[in-house]
Parts: sequence; C-alpha cells; structure tokens
Amino acid sequence: MRSTLNSNMHRAKYLLFVFFLIHYCSFGQILDDSTKQVYGPKSTEYILEADVFKNKKIKYNPDTLMNQFFKTDPLMRSGWMFQDLGNNGTASKPILYQPRENIYTETGFMAYDLYSPKVRDFKYFNTKSPYTNMAYVQGFKGFSNLNFTHAQNINKQLNFTLDINRINSSKQFSTTRSEDKLVDHWNYSLSSNFVSKNEKYTFLGVFYHLNHLQHEQGGINAADSVLRNVKFIDSDYNLSYQARMANVTSSERWNNLHIYHQYKLANGFQAFHVFDMERKKHFYNDSQFGVNYANGFYPDSLVSNDTLRQNIRYRAFGNKFGFKGRFKGFDYQAYVLHRIYDLHSNHGDLFRKKLTNEVFAGAQAAYYLNDSTKYLLAEAEFSQKAYFKINGELHYDNLIIGLQSGRFPVGLIYNDFYSLSGLEWSNNFDAPANLHLSGAYDLKFYQFNVKPSIKYSVLKNHLYFDQDGLPQINKAGINLTDLALEIGYSGKVFSFVNSAFLNIKINDGKNVIRRPVFMNNTTIMFKILYAKVLKIQTGLDIYYKSAYKADAYMPLTQQFHLQDKYEVWGNVVVDPFVAFNIKRVRLALKFGNVTQGLGQNGYYTTPYYLGMGRSFYLKIEWPLFD
Repeated sequence: MRSTLNSNMHRAKYLLFVFFLIHYCSFGQILDDSTKQVYGPKSTEYILEADVFKNKKIKYNPDTLMNQFFKTDPLMRSGWMFQDLGNNGTASKPILYQPRENIYTETGFMAYDLYSPKVRDFKYFNTKSPYTNMAYVQGFKGFSNLNFTHAQNINKQLNFTLDINRINSSKQFSTTRSEDKLVDHWNYSLSSNFVSKNEKYTFLGVFYHLNHLQHEQGGINAADSVLRNVKFIDSDYNLSYQARMANVTSSERWNNLHIYHQYKLANGFQAFHVFDMERKKHFYNDSQFGVNYANGFYPDSLVSNDTLRQNIRYRAFGNKFGFKGRFKGFDYQAYVLHRIYDLHSNHGDLFRKKLTNEVFAGAQAAYYLNDSTKYLLAEAEFSQKAYFKINGELHYDNLIIGLQSGRFPVGLIYNDFYSLSGLEWSNNFDAPANLHLSGAYDLKFYQFNVKPSIKYSVLKNHLYFDQDGLPQINKAGINLTDLALEIGYSGKVFSFVNSAFLNIKINDGKNVIRRPVFMNNTTIMFKILYAKVLKIQTGLDIYYKSAYKADAYMPLTQQFHLQDKYEVWGNVVVDPFVAFNIKRVRLALKFGNVTQGLGQNGYYTTPYYLGMGRSFYLKIEWPLFD
C-alpha cells in the first residue's frame, strides 16, 4: 500500500512540474516577444575532429529542433538496431553486421559500447557567451537520464567544455525494495580546443571517464513453456518471476585521454599528431558463486569457492604522426602510428598479455568534383603483422557507394581467458577478414523522400561464441545481404517515416549469425501550433522484428553467444508520444509499450530477458545561452 502511495505521489509531482513548466514558458514567451535575444543557438558553434582533420571548415549549432526529440534513450535513437537485456543501460550488441573501424588489437569487451563516449562525437565549442544545456529523462519504472553540458570561452581562441551524463534503471523483477537498482552508469568529459590568432595551430583535447555498473540477474527463472511462448507471460513481472542469478555485478571503468593537434607549415600543408591513452578495467563479482553454480549457470568446475571475482585491466598508448594537405586537386593524409598495450588480471600469468608493440602506416586521398557533396575518397592502412584495411567511398549527388576490405587482429578475449569458474581457453585463431560493399540513393521530390540501400558482406574466419559460451571460428565464407528502404513524407501538419529491413544469409552452414529476417520501424506524426506560441508534435513510434533465435548472454565474459531453444520478439511495440517546443525549451511525454496486454503481456529481447513493460516517460531539455 505504501509503495503504491509513494508511486502515485511521484507521478503527481512530475505532472505538476510539467504543468508549471508549460505555464511558465508560455507566459515568458508573451512577456519577451519584444525583447531581442543577443545570444542563442546561432551564436554558439561547435566543430568535430573529423572535419578539422579533413580541413573542412564546418561549424554546427546546438540542436533545437523537435525532430526525433521524443526518443528517450540511445537504443530508441538507433531505431532499436541493438539487442539488449530488456532495460535501459544493459549489455547490448548490434543486430546487423558492422564492419570493423580499425586494425589495432582490442579486448573484445563491447557490451556497454552503446552507452560509452565516442571520440568522433565530442563537440568542441566556440561560444560568444557561456552555454549551458540541461536535459533530463524520467521513466516511471525507475529509469532516469541526466545530461549536463557547460561550454565557455576563456578568450576568442580557447574554450573549455564539461559534459556529464548519468543513467539509472531499476529491476523489473525479483526486486527487494522500491526502485531496486539494475544499472548505475555515469560518464563525464572535460574537453578543450584552441586556435592560434594566425590560425596556423589547432588543438583539440578531451579527458573522459566512464563508470558502468550492472547488477546481473541472468533473466527470469520461469517454466520452459513461458520461455518458449510469450502467450504464457504474466503481466506482473515482479510478482511472477525471480532472477536466475543473485548477488552478481559486472562493472566497467575508463580513464581515457585523447589529443589531436595540427600546425600549418605552408599553404595547404600541415603536420599533425594524435595521442591516445586508454585505461579500461572490467570487474565481475559473484558473492553467491556456490549457489549460482549449483543452479547451473556456470559450466562444470571443480572449484568450491563461495565467491568468484574477476578483475581485468587493459592499457594502451598510441602516437600517430603525419602530414596532410592538398596536391593537384587531391586532399591527402599520410601517417605512421605506434601503439603499445598490455592486459593484466587477478589470476597472474594464467590470464595476462605482456606489453606488445604495434606499428601502422596509412594514407588517404580525396578528390572533390564540383562541390563538397561530390567526391571520391580512398584510404588504406597496414600493420607490420599483415593486418590491413582498405576503404573507398563515392558521393555523387544523391548516390553513395562504399567499399571496405580488411584483415583484422583477433580480439584478446577470443584467444585467451581464465576464470576460477572453470571457464577458460587458449586459442590461436586465424585473423578474421571481410569484404563489405554498400550502396544507397537518396531521392527527394516535393515533400517525399525515398532512400533504398543495400549492404553486401563476405566474412571469412568469423569469430563467435558457441552454445556453451566458448569462442569458435568459422573459416568458411559467410555471405550477408541487407536490404533497406526508407520512405518519408513531411507536410505542414502530417509526416511519417517508415524504415523496412530485409536481412538475407547465404553460405552460413553452421548458422552462426542470428538476426531477424524482417524489421520495420515507423513514426507517424501530427504537427500543431496552438495559440501561435505552443508547437506540438504528437504521434506513434512503432517497432517490429520478426521472431528469431537471438544470441543468449553470458555475464561472466560479457559476451553474447549462440543458443538454439528460444525465439525473441515476433511482435509489435507501439509508443505514443507528444512533444512541445516553447521558446527554446523542449518537452516530450511518451507512453512506452502501450500495447502490452493487447494479445500478449510481454516479449523477449534476449533469451530469458523480458522487454520493458508499459511505462510512462518525461523528457525535458533547457538550453541557456548567456
């Protein structure tokens, strides 16, 4: 009774907050109509490192549009193109194949990458006045996301930016108290950029920290009939189901530094240097190992420990030196990269990678035709260990064609792993290789947009984890074809976007790549202007994936692995939403999975892991420009 009362009080507080916010912003708009705003989105700019590296003088302004604002988390913003554990912030993996971006050695731990900072995404600001952006999302089933950004110029040449991001989500079953925490994530970055008065020297630098904690539950402990047929799922997850694992946590911590700077030696000729320091720690703690082992969650083991602890530490340092400029109409870059890395664990030499050197050489050339939208790009990178990546792109009007071919190092966890649980291996796998072709044509006429695309991939020496959670290699070639069609319409009052995906496999004899054959995402929206002040967008966000035997998840190794018993999805998820734009404040309300209880009470995103049930979300963003 008390829990229900507290929940209703929380809802009342949030609804009162929304009411007063709309009232305040609307009243403020009336008072300030005659006031000229000196500072705003147009006076605040930021740049991206990729553009600086390519000598593109592109400046961006903070996003104040309503487009896609109602998407409440990274998974939604991706179009639900990742498989997760059914709740915000949980371990995830891409549903479709994604080509490797680099040819240096990585750990293979990527379960939390969806929520981790990316160097390519850091914004380096230039503000004429202090800029602050505050964004908050609250879900009524224990999800919250707070983002705070503050950027300020010290002078015309120097800027500092602080960005903080916090994500929390709560357990949906097997809870012991109100809002029992499932995920506790936060990351922050401190970045700076500097341009000399003569514009010959440019500096971009960022230090970023990540701390991600996930309480591992192993999914629901339910009868096989419930796991096989969603029609038998009970609507009250917490009362009906207990977790398969108890008192288990996984966590990941980063302390990384990235620096890029360049100096113009002559017109069209520059020297550049990139420094990277990566310090990543992975922790696994099972304080009830004996019980969880007895319940069959671990493979056979002779260990009788009551607790299980796994600590893995990875360090890497990279230095890249090069030149870039323009020669006879070509933009070019050439560089060498030296990188060192090592890996340690709490098991000493049983699971350790000693200090290892890697040396790379790379070059890139781009030829621009009539303007910056028409160009041909070619790049290549090679290492002393015969790894390589060759990439080519052609952009011509609305046509985009891409090619990538490469041979890549094996992730460290595929070759070596040791755990007191009994899960251990030592391999010497051949390097995986791929050929990736893609094409897209973006056709626009009047208010319509049609974009067909195709991706074709050939994978050799594909690495994966089998039904027992052990790494394997498929040396035979695997052919993947992904067809996509996006159709959109944007009118004054009504708009919609529909993205359909057809995924085809050929020559996958061992059936090691599992993905839905068909996926579809639809957004239907109506746009309303109320009292010449309040901009409103309301509509439906609709997601569908055909049923497929998705990979299961192994918390100890943070890896998804094959399973042959259970299917996930196979149903439609509908999210109604309404979004407001009052002056510069954006506000959205969303009712997630409103269709729960209509035909079925739930669905699975991963075997044993139920997707989020019906839940209400509030999202607000308030930028300040002075």
